[in-house]
Amino acid sequence: MRRLYILYTDISAIILAAMLTGIGIAYMRIVDSTYPLKLLVILSMLYVASKIIIFLRTREFLWQRMVIITILILGSSCLGYILTERSVMNYYELQPFYAKQEGQYVIATTKDSELVSFSDGAYQKITGRLYGVIAEKNHKEWHIVGKGLINTYSKLETNTQKKDMVKNETHPNLMQAGSLIMVKGTPTIYRPIKEVGSIDLTARAISSGTVATIYNGDYQYISEEMLSSYGFHESFIDRMVRNIYSITSYFRYRISAYIHTYLPEEEGTICKSLILGANYHDLSPLIIDTFSYSGLIHILSVSGSHIALLFSFVYGSLALFRVPKRKSVYVALLVVIGYCILLGFNAPAVRASIMGVIIGMSVIMGRRYNARQALLNTAIVLLIYNPLLALDISFQFSFLSTLGIILFFRPMYILLPRIPSYLKGPIILSLTAQSIILPLQLYYFHFFSPISVVTAVIVTPLLDVVIILLLLVLVLSIVISVPILWYVIKWILQLALFFNYSLVQWKFSVIWVGMLPLLYSVIYYMGIRFLYYYVAEVSVVMYHYVIYVISIIGITFIFALGMNYYSSHLRFHYIPIKRGIAYTIVQGYHNRMLYIDMKNNPIDMADIRMLRKAIQGQGFSSYTMIIGEHVEKCDREQLTMLCNRSIDMDSSRSFYRQDTYRISSSSNNKVPHNSNQNQLYIVGDWKPYSGGELEIEKSNDKLLAIHVSNSHGNYYFTHGQIDKKALELNNKVNVFITDTPKIIDSEIVNNSTVIYYATGYKKVDVDIDNDYIYTAKYRYIPDVTL
Repeated sequence: MRRLYILYTDISAIILAAMLTGIGIAYMRIVDSTYPLKLLVILSMLYVASKIIIFLRTREFLWQRMVIITILILGSSCLGYILTERSVMNYYELQPFYAKQEGQYVIATTKDSELVSFSDGAYQKITGRLYGVIAEKNHKEWHIVGKGLINTYSKLETNTQKKDMVKNETHPNLMQAGSLIMVKGTPTIYRPIKEVGSIDLTARAISSGTVATIYNGDYQYISEEMLSSYGFHESFIDRMVRNIYSITSYFRYRISAYIHTYLPEEEGTICKSLILGANYHDLSPLIIDTFSYSGLIHILSVSGSHIALLFSFVYGSLALFRVPKRKSVYVALLVVIGYCILLGFNAPAVRASIMGVIIGMSVIMGRRYNARQALLNTAIVLLIYNPLLALDISFQFSFLSTLGIILFFRPMYILLPRIPSYLKGPIILSLTAQSIILPLQLYYFHFFSPISVVTAVIVTPLLDVVIILLLLVLVLSIVISVPILWYVIKWILQLALFFNYSLVQWKFSVIWVGMLPLLYSVIYYMGIRFLYYYVAEVSVVMYHYVIYVISIIGITFIFALGMNYYSSHLRFHYIPIKRGIAYTIVQGYHNRMLYIDMKNNPIDMADIRMLRKAIQGQGFSSYTMIIGEHVEKCDREQLTMLCNRSIDMDSSRSFYRQDTYRISSSSNNKVPHNSNQNQLYIVGDWKPYSGGELEIEKSNDKLLAIHVSNSHGNYYFTHGQIDKKALELNNKVNVFITDTPKIIDSEIVNNSTVIYYATGYKKVDVDIDNDYIYTAKYRYIPDVTL
């Protein structure tokens, strides 16, 4: 048995793991359980258990130490649980009494307005903290104090306004942070839609305090005097915070306008995102997609890499002028803090700044800097302040990627001695950061990018140079204008965009994998832990064990991918779109069917994103078949683009009952002609696989059921008002989707999964807590594997 040494880093890790366990248990008990949260709790508990086992096996085992560690674990777990419970309960206490109450709402904006697009035009999204409401009833002089964050959507009148907002030109409709406004409208309670493989919007709403949304709100600016005249008191701290928001927003606006003075619209918007953070609504879809697929999307939103780059640039520049080390650190810290304030306390920048302050203070105090301990202490401090950060995608990615770099960069750098250092550094940096976030990356984004290593070597250094030159030219602009630098910035940026776009065009630049099962993710992280042991903790690196562990990780990954691609089971997934019904039926790689009924409502970009994300979350880039009802002709082309197969009229290959409906053929995936708006709209085909077939049953131009069979059985997926006489069930397993409450009490739905779609969502006619009835928009609908 070996001697036990408990380091401060180990203590910090135990405290953090115990806190995460408490946070996860509290959130799952009160709110909901998600894939990342389950994975987080399991890994935290495994880490704590492993530390306890190691402690028990040491030869210097003492019950006194065991008691201390047990108290530390239980105390940290209880702290995380209590903080999470308090945050959640405080949020639910904010549930607005003013919901669906028309009135005038006094708001102090906390962010610059954003441009968003819906099917009926462009809107300005305004986010602000509520001071109170002036009710539109008999007693209009009553001023009621309110709390919470409100999102307001105000429609832009013309496309010229939209263009001006994108360019950040002077415009009366451009809303800056720190403004006082009065919005007239009717708020609705903010109800985030839960979807597997997406960001947990409920946790984000609780964390930010977002409680309501006002659509088509009309606003007007008000002054501090008008605020007082309405009976609302603004405290000194509130006024100071609002003024800071206003000042920083003004500087961001001036920087943005200055950039657009020297650069074209697209390059200027990208440069603004590189140094001020991205408003993805301003960027073109092509830019967002290419940066996402190349693994560089994080560089468009200010993160820890920007803070590290700024700190290193300032510190290195002062060192060139032989400024003392202590003074250089002080100046670098002040610049980092000022940059963080300029960004409006951007969450990733705040986290990186706190870590930078810890690093700087350790250098100033002459203590040995431990990067892992600094990272763990930063996480503990942030979770104490806001425990729901543990569920935030930005926190998860920044913390885990930084941890991966800290743990694996040096060992991997030593293991690969024959690669030139200018190539080895970026390659290892990319691999170590991505390896530890891979399961979460597949959960949120569903793809793996092999070219991310190449872009880290070629594109990332170019963008880093652009960021440094931008900061330099903005500082110099206070004294003198240097137009030649803007030409250099433009040329380097265009070169980076060219390389990035060219690499993404490679056939295997993106591999769609989908979400790994929870068990495989746990096995993956256990393999990562063993890999760290063999490359960093042993005195002599045992290469054969390293190869074994990497092989096991790779085999696990490939096996999970194969199980998804070549499964003969049918997987039913309901898609929670806004104004219609949609679901997918997937049978491995061969058949991926989308059914959608829009009820003659228009399809907006949010719906298209949901439909695309639904199939990408299962590991595929497109559908092989689309069946649509009540879809407007102008929207069918958008749906067709989601399908990668054309109509196959060969009856020996397509399994349709063509006597019950009409199929319009198109060999190049153009929109099929359809004279009847309610007629079925079909694109693609269903291939025979594992003894399966697809059959559509309809009567009088109305769909009754989609009948799908495989080697495991026969299944009906129905929608609409059906009865036993209209559909011959033959005791088969069924999944019902209905908008008629009467059918739920019918005997034909016995032992079946029922999804009830409340028309208009104005009321719920069934028990939303019923064990076998899932009410759309009121209850999460899990996947069904058949």
